[in-house]
Amino acid sequence: MSNQEHTGTGQILLEQFVKVDVPELKKIHKSVSEGQKLSAGQLEVMKRYLEESHALSKFVHEFPEYEDIVMGSIEVYHEITEMALKNEGG
Repeated sequence: MSNQEHTGTGQILLEQFVKVDVPELKKIHKSVSEGQKLSAGQLEVMKRYLEESHALSKFVHEFPEYEDIVMGSIEVYHEITEMALKNEGG
């Protein structure tokens, strides 16, 4: 893969993250903050997000305009896991 292809791939992945994953994380955050437990589907989204965030980390330095969004989303992920554990009684 050429550097240009690598850069293009990174930008596409980051854009998709912002358009698809961030809104989904916000929905999950809202539901657990209201005391709901994570559904199986939400757990799958969280698992996918964790895997994707590792892949995105190598592209963020190339696109600093996405850094705040990605880093903020990581904080939201941690908040979701903490609240979900409390909602489960743990």
